[in-house]
Amino acid sequence: TFEEVEVFTQLGFSLVGLPNGQDFEWERTTIRLNKIYGLVDNTKGSLLGRMQYRHVFTEDFKAGLPIARCILADGTYAFLNRDGQLSEKRYTYIGDFNNGVARVARGGALKAGMQNPFSIGGLHDYLLDLKTPFTLIDNTTYDELLLNKGVIYCEESTWSYIDSLGHELGQESFDFAIDMVNSVGMVYKNNKWGLIGSKGQLIIPCAYDDLTFLENTDHQIVKLYVRKTRYGLIDTLGQLTINAIYDQIGSVREGRLAVMQNGKWGFANQEGQLVIPCQYDDVRNFYEGLVAVRIGKRWGYIDRFGKTVIAAQYKTAGDFSNGLAAVQEGSLLGYIDTLGNYLISPQFKEARTFHQGVAIVKMDGLYGIINTKGEYIQKPRYQSIENFDLNGLAIIQTVKGKDRYGVIDQQGNLISATYYREIQPFSEGLAVVKSNEKYGYIDTNGKLVIPFRFIKANPFSQGRAAVYKDGNCGFIDIKGGAVTDYAFSRCQDFSDDRAVVYRGMRKAGLVDLDGNLVIEPSINQLLDFSEGRGLVRDHEYRFYYITEEANIYQGVYEKATEFQNGVAVIQMDEKWGVINRKGITLVRPKYSRITNFENGYAKVEIAGVSGLSDIKGEMIVKPGFEYISYAGSGLFRVEQGDQIGYFDQSGHWVWELQR
Repeated sequence: TFEEVEVFTQLGFSLVGLPNGQDFEWERTTIRLNKIYGLVDNTKGSLLGRMQYRHVFTEDFKAGLPIARCILADGTYAFLNRDGQLSEKRYTYIGDFNNGVARVARGGALKAGMQNPFSIGGLHDYLLDLKTPFTLIDNTTYDELLLNKGVIYCEESTWSYIDSLGHELGQESFDFAIDMVNSVGMVYKNNKWGLIGSKGQLIIPCAYDDLTFLENTDHQIVKLYVRKTRYGLIDTLGQLTINAIYDQIGSVREGRLAVMQNGKWGFANQEGQLVIPCQYDDVRNFYEGLVAVRIGKRWGYIDRFGKTVIAAQYKTAGDFSNGLAAVQEGSLLGYIDTLGNYLISPQFKEARTFHQGVAIVKMDGLYGIINTKGEYIQKPRYQSIENFDLNGLAIIQTVKGKDRYGVIDQQGNLISATYYREIQPFSEGLAVVKSNEKYGYIDTNGKLVIPFRFIKANPFSQGRAAVYKDGNCGFIDIKGGAVTDYAFSRCQDFSDDRAVVYRGMRKAGLVDLDGNLVIEPSINQLLDFSEGRGLVRDHEYRFYYITEEANIYQGVYEKATEFQNGVAVIQMDEKWGVINRKGITLVRPKYSRITNFENGYAKVEIAGVSGLSDIKGEMIVKPGFEYISYAGSGLFRVEQGDQIGYFDQSGHWVWELQR
């Protein structure tokens, strides 16, 4: 006695089912299929073959197709014809028929997992579509998660297309294929995408990093994407000052920007025009009108117009300062002038750039200081010397122990009265120092002006420093006087007259320079406050901004940065853009990355460029644009940097690129 019957009068047979449990392993999850199906001759009442089907896609017969897909007891796919005969060929998967064509996968195995870039559907939907009911054997959290969120995919399979008679279309197979739409199918091979027609002909070769149908074109236009990282520069007004056309870019110095194209470096001006061809293997930045460039394994120098001033002959080459640059020919370094003459002969193992007439050098494992004549101001005697700061001071480490630090001036004089276990860089005329297990502050004369009484101390910012006592923090002024009580669990440095403070692990607030609470610690994850806007991350790891009154300031973002120079970098749909303090979008989120602003500029990165083709393979426009969308009436909108243009379906410009 069969439990289920689906009668096909015109075909002369019926689909019948019986209870039959069989377990299938989907990753680590066991799922039981509880029925098996077979075909019965309507006239004789006898079975046509064996009870061997887990599912029969009867909708294929109902659609008038001569064959129908079926899933056998072992989980493989095959075809049934209208006489109830089973084809001999077995498949790992057979997709839906579209206009008489279906994609098929051979070899490998049908698998399930939490994610896969080549998934063919959700596991739960796949099981629900089967005629046989299923049971989840174990009900662990992971089993439930895989069942409801997992996907199925074909592992190590080859893909192709077949027609409604089961005949192969074309001779070529692929690593993946998508169901055909408008008689074309997107195929993937050797890590590239292409397009195939309903007769198996290759319309677009597998040469693109992505193919998608352009929105609102009724699947008639294909967007071609080429992964090609490019860089440009934007300013704080959101204007693209250097188009994103370079493989890599450096920083602007003396009106020149280092840029790379095709693996070689050159220089552009601040308008983005190439003024020195990209022909060097490596470059540094311009200083005093000259820049070090590498040709092969040797370094030389050129001027701002690309003229060779000093031929490439050095193993290493530094920046010019005080008319001198450190270079290396053999194993030692010396200093040359702007004509390439040695003014200080090679004799050092390390030679740094001159600063205010002095340079730090290394000999016999120790560091000392020389002047522009090569005379020692301080003979090598220190384990390390940090670079001199704007105060003309440098932190040194003695050879007598790693916890013995002091401060010297540019004459080599030790200004600190004693040695300390730790010295941090000077900030606002004071430096954090550590003696034993306590922290205090010294001034630029080396005098201890704030005694050792803190278990932790931050540098001064806006005349205030965060310090810790007994596990809590507060703020002091430059005389060491308390500005706030030690009432907070964490304190950030002041910026724009405000500092973020925490009570507990998450609750943050804001204090002013006088120690008054502007916002009571109550905001979950207030990360930063600058230029009148606080950056907050919520429990779902989304970002938004608040005002000084703790009001939420429009916009929720996937990621965001603090405000600098009146702008902030934000991310939406995995793309980065720029907003101003009013929340107005200055740069639409379209870049794969935007760095923090430095000296008024930020580096932008695009991950690739796009072009268009019709489904006949006729190229409308070659890949070269950052963004393409359909504007309607047969027109397409394209963006290249801060320029916008429109072209028609023939690829002819209706409105050429312009700002």
